[in-house]
Amino acid sequence: MKSPLKTPAVIHNIVKMDDFNKSGIHVTPTIGDGDTICNNTNFQVDTGSSGIVAGLENFGLIGYEELDKKYPCFGVYTMHYYPSTISHTGKWYYMPVCFAGTDSSNPPIAVTIQSHAMVLVCPGSVGMMGVSAKGENPAFNVFLQASMSAPYCETVPLDPGYTLFRERVLLGTTTSNMKGYVGSSLTMVSPPPLPTQTNDVKFTPPFPSNPASKDGQPQDTACWTVPPVTLQITAPGQDTPAPSYPLCFELDTGINQVLIAMPYDFADTTGNPLPPTALGQYNAGAGQWFFAPKTTLTVTFPPGATSDDGISYSWTVGVAPTAGEAGPTGPTLYMGPPTYTSTIQQPQGPTKLPPLSGNLSPELLPPGAKPAPEHHAATAQPLQNNNFPRVNVGRCPLNAWSYLFDAQNGFIGFKAIG
Repeated sequence: MKSPLKTPAVIHNIVKMDDFNKSGIHVTPTIGDGDTICNNTNFQVDTGSSGIVAGLENFGLIGYEELDKKYPCFGVYTMHYYPSTISHTGKWYYMPVCFAGTDSSNPPIAVTIQSHAMVLVCPGSVGMMGVSAKGENPAFNVFLQASMSAPYCETVPLDPGYTLFRERVLLGTTTSNMKGYVGSSLTMVSPPPLPTQTNDVKFTPPFPSNPASKDGQPQDTACWTVPPVTLQITAPGQDTPAPSYPLCFELDTGINQVLIAMPYDFADTTGNPLPPTALGQYNAGAGQWFFAPKTTLTVTFPPGATSDDGISYSWTVGVAPTAGEAGPTGPTLYMGPPTYTSTIQQPQGPTKLPPLSGNLSPELLPPGAKPAPEHHAATAQPLQNNNFPRVNVGRCPLNAWSYLFDAQNGFIGFKAIG
C-alpha cells in the first residue's frame, strides 16, 4: 500500500548564507542526467529573472556538442542583469532539474522533487535560478513544473506556485498554505512562444501540472500579468502632497536595492511628474540615478483580492532599516524610462527622458554625460516583459513577509512573519 504524499513540498537544498540581505536565497539542485550532470553548484534563487543560468564548467568535462545531442536546444541568447550590468551569453537547453526535500506530512516524508526548465549554459562557472512571475512562458520557471516522489508513494504533481521565506522555499499551492496572504489577483494572458528549437532532440512542451481551466482557457497554456501598486515619492523638504504613481510591482530576490523604471515626466493621477529634488547623484557608467537622501518612498498594494486593507510600507533613503523591516539595505535607484513594446501592458505617455535641467542636483550629470539608456532587468523574453513602468523592490521585503506566487489561480501575496 502506497502512502499519500502531502503538498506543498519543502526544498532541502537550501544553502545557509551569513547575511540574507547581501546574499539572498541559494540552492544546490541537480541539473541534467546521466553523464551530463551539473550538481554541487550554488544557484541564487532570483525572482527578478527567468530561466536557469549555469556554467558549462560545472557540467564537468563535456562541451556543447554533448549537450546538443541529449537535450532540446533553443539557440544562443545573452542574459543581462541590472543594476549590476553583468551579462552571460550561452545556449538554451530544456533540461531536467531535481531537488531533495520533504512533503508536508507529520512527520514529513523525504521526497525527490523533479522538474524541468530552460537552462542557459554559458562558458565558465555561474549559478542563477530565475523564477520570475513576470508573465513569461512557464518553461523558463523550474518552480512551476514540479512533482514529488518517494519510495512506496505515488508521484504527486505540484500545483504551479511557490512560497518564499528568507531561508525556506515551498513548492505547490494549497488552500491551507495560502491562508492569511494579502495581495493582488492577476490577469491571465497567453504565454509568449519559446525560441525556435535548433536541434532535433524530441521536445515535449511543458505546462504547469494542473490543467484545470479558468474563464474557459486551459490553465496549462496561460501565464499572468504583474500586479499593480502605487509608488508615492516625497522629496526632501517637500511641503505639497506627494505624487503617487500607478506602477507595476516586482519582487526581486536577486538584489537588495530598489529599482524604479518610469519616464522622468510620467505623471501621477493629478499630473505631478517625478519631483526633481528627489533625484541625487548620477552614475554615468551604469546610466542610473541615486535617489536623494531623505527622500521617502511608499509602496502600496491596493485593497482587493483577499483584504479590504491592502499592504503598504515606506522607507527613507539614507536611513538603514531595522531588523524585520521591508525597506532596502541597498540604494534606491532610478533606472530611467522603460520601452513600451510589452504585449502585457501598454501604458500611455512619453517614452524618452526629456533633457535634464538645472532644477536637478548639480552632481547629476558630468560634462558630456547622456541620459539613461532603456534598461531591462534580466529576462528570457524581453519583448514580453520589463517594458512597463514598474517598481522592483528587491529581496528585503522578505525580512517582514513571506511571498506567495500562485501560478494556478493567478495571485501574488504577502503574509507577515511571526
